Order: sequence, then structure tokens, then C-alpha cells
Amino acid sequence: MRLERWAIFGWLATAQLAGTGALFAVFGTGVDGVRAWVLATAWISASLFLLAFAARPLRQFVRSDATGALLRNRRHVGVSGAFAHFLHLIAIVWLLNGFAHPGEDAVDVPTLIGGGLGFAFYFSLALTSSDAAVRALGRRNWKRLHTAGMYYVWFIFAFTFLGGAVSEGNAVSASFLLLFAAVIPLRITARLRSRSAAA
Repeated sequence: MRLERWAIFGWLATAQLAGTGALFAVFGTGVDGVRAWVLATAWISASLFLLAFAARPLRQFVRSDATGALLRNRRHVGVSGAFAHFLHLIAIVWLLNGFAHPGEDAVDVPTLIGGGLGFAFYFSLALTSSDAAVRALGRRNWKRLHTAGMYYVWFIFAFTFLGGAVSEGNAVSASFLLLFAAVIPLRITARLRSRSAAA
């Protein structure tokens, strides 16, 4: 069975909800379960965002059925990532409201503003990932929004994983940081290659 477009989103969203149920079945709905949900949704969101972010340059360098399918469906992969990020937001709010210690686990203002803007950009990217949105905004404005939004979301993920890798020595954060760092030279090289071919 070949999955395309909204079928991809449907399956990925269903898998995320099923995974949520499995986490709660294993860890419960107390603080351990919610913390596990926060981490899982962050990793899923980051993975799907990275796939969508790298789709075009990957296709330029690796001509295969897999990269072709990823490029065709990058919008729906990205929307699936935004859905994971929505679940991530719910998990964070649940954790802070239900289990945070007053005065100890408060979110500082820079984190609130920077992270909040990251959520806003990610959701804006998802809500405008359609041909209708391109027509409504105009291609130039749409491209500005998506370029700024993608790179800001990239920065928030990279900064977060940097903190986890350096301050906590977290191997998962370090692995994600390497992947997020690698995608920038990949995109730059692909862009330069396209310009050279067009010259």
C-alpha cells in the first residue's frame, strides 16, 4: 500500500495517539508518564520537522524512491510534526500545571518568549502548508513566512538539544544536535549546486 499526502498524516497522527496510550499504560498518568510524553513528543516532532526540512536537499543528492516520496509529501510530514508538537504543548502544560513545584519549576521569561514563538511559527507553518494558503498570502509572502519559520524552529530545536547535550550529557539530545547541525551545510550545498546548474 502506497501512502501519500493526508493518508500519511492520518497514519502518523494515529500512531502518535496510540503511542501516547502505550506510554500511559506503561508509566501511568502521574509525573513519570507525563514527563515521558513530553520527551517522546519532542523527539517525534523534531524527527518529522527534520525530515521535512531536509527533503529537498536530500532529493538533490540521493535520487531514490524514498527521497522522491519524501519530497512529494514533505508538507504532510511537516504537518504531522506540528501535530506532535501540539501534543508536546499539551504535555508541557499538563506537567507544569499538575506536577510543578511553585517557585522551583517556573518557566523563565526568555524561555517562555522564545519557546512560545517557536510554537507559533511551527503551527503557522502547518496551517499554511497548502496551495490555497500560497494563493491567499501570495507566493513571496508565503515563502518569507516559511523560510523564517523553518529556520526559527530549527534554531529552537537545535538550542534545546544543545542544552540537553551539554548540561545533562544526554545522548539522545547529542544525536539530534548532530543531525540538526548537519542539515544546514546540506541545504547550503544543495542551494549552491542548484545555482551552479542554473548559471
